Amino acid sequence: MRLYVAAQWSDRAEVRQVMGQLIASGHQITHNWTNLDQFSRLQAALDFQGVEEAEALVFVANNPYDSTGGAFVEMGIALGRGIPVFVIGPGIDRNIFTLLPQIRRGITALLTPYDLVENGIIEKEVAHVP
Repeated sequence: MRLYVAAQWSDRAEVRQVMGQLIASGHQITHNWTNLDQFSRLQAALDFQGVEEAEALVFVANNPYDSTGGAFVEMGIALGRGIPVFVIGPGIDRNIFTLLPQIRRGITALLTPYDLVENGIIEKEVAHVP
């Protein structure tokens, strides 16, 4: 599955760990923003494209979240596209949009090896992969 991982700039080390777990489970990251310039037109375009290409968005929010962060925009793009959003942590729980049915808690469902589902070895419902 193609995934985009959103978070605060200050949490990029944790984002790299999450990306590693997701890649190890067979997923593709649409854009790794953690090594780029924090605030540039190129970064904005690449982030937007990464969300547009994703089949789901993972929002890393273990720490209290700055409401001016771009990750909320990325979550809005994902919700507007109708793709699921997986939230890690309580950092955005005060955002009303976390109450929508497209919001899922945690990434356990994404850590089931994706190729087992895609190749019909286990059923989607058993693996809980969206």
